[in-house]
Amino acid sequence: MKRRRERGAGHLYLRGEVWWARISHRGMRARFSTGKTDVAEAREVLKDRLAEIRLGQRAARDDDRLPTLIGLLEDDYRANNRRTLSDLPRTVKRLREFFGRSRAREITTSEVKRYTIRRREAGAADATIAKELNALRRMLRLAVEDRRLLPTDIPKITVPRPRNARQGFLDPDEFAEFHARHLAPYPYLQPMARFTYATGWRKGEVLGLLWRKVHQSKPGADTRIVLDASDVKEQQARVLVLAPGSAGYQAIEEARVHRRPDCPHVFHRDGKPIRDFYGAWRKAAATFGRPNLYFHDFRRCAARNMTQAGVPEQVAMKITGHKTREMFDRYNIVAEDDVREAGLRVEDYTRPDSRGRLIALERGTRKGHSASSSARRGRR
Repeated sequence: MKRRRERGAGHLYLRGEVWWARISHRGMRARFSTGKTDVAEAREVLKDRLAEIRLGQRAARDDDRLPTLIGLLEDDYRANNRRTLSDLPRTVKRLREFFGRSRAREITTSEVKRYTIRRREAGAADATIAKELNALRRMLRLAVEDRRLLPTDIPKITVPRPRNARQGFLDPDEFAEFHARHLAPYPYLQPMARFTYATGWRKGEVLGLLWRKVHQSKPGADTRIVLDASDVKEQQARVLVLAPGSAGYQAIEEARVHRRPDCPHVFHRDGKPIRDFYGAWRKAAATFGRPNLYFHDFRRCAARNMTQAGVPEQVAMKITGHKTREMFDRYNIVAEDDVREAGLRVEDYTRPDSRGRLIALERGTRKGHSASSSARRGRR
């Protein structure tokens, strides 16, 4: 009578001259090469592997190569409706090139450090490297949840702290030149650039803006834009009211002229949603003489312009969508001219007149000091 194979003992089969094993453990299935041509030696390899799995020293699933882990990460992004799904291929591209088809359990802390060094040598910024390593760390954690790895298989990943925070911004005169001359070859970028420079919205919020979110009671009236919590990063609904004549209002009106009935997006390219404009933007920035100018820099410009114009910070944060004061301050860049102007203001304010009294600050009327307040200081 044929001997019945013990349940959970695995199975051996030949592929060419090498014995392969197929195992099943608590619903998890895996197959692997024993590397043996002798069946007795292959059986010993199979027994050792089963023992390691039962003792928790090895994960049951054996498919832990990097392409599989990237697939787990993509599924996680889709399941959680992550807005950065479109950026994921670019994020994992360098990881795929460096680690290839390596098994995840073969990725060591030393390998991760070598990856960081090589990316820096290639000119990658710390913020970019941090984004890539965070993606790798998330992949490994998902592999543990999927029982492809054990927690002990995950190496220590030290994510570099970005020290290269971007500091770019354009003054209003510079933006006017950039908008009129250097974005002219790309007319679809002009209204969205003006809108972002005025409001400081994130790129995803601008590109995803739909006409059904834009409300106007009658031509020439205020424009009201309502974003739902699902539309914004901070998951809080936001309302923006644009008065006629404001830069944001003009941008919406410019987009309204080019509105297409077959396209629900406010900003589009020939009736199609704008997914990526990196190439066109780089060319425009290069001809302007500012190759390191990013679209995201306009978010900084808006924060700084509002502060300079005397807009209360709480109101400015509501417009730009900054959730914390710390982050808003980070975007509210103080330029050298601002520091220089502050020195002149203090000097004028503290300089005594011929009678030994402090003179009123003439520049104060331009920087939020009214003439009446200056007069009151003079009477004191």
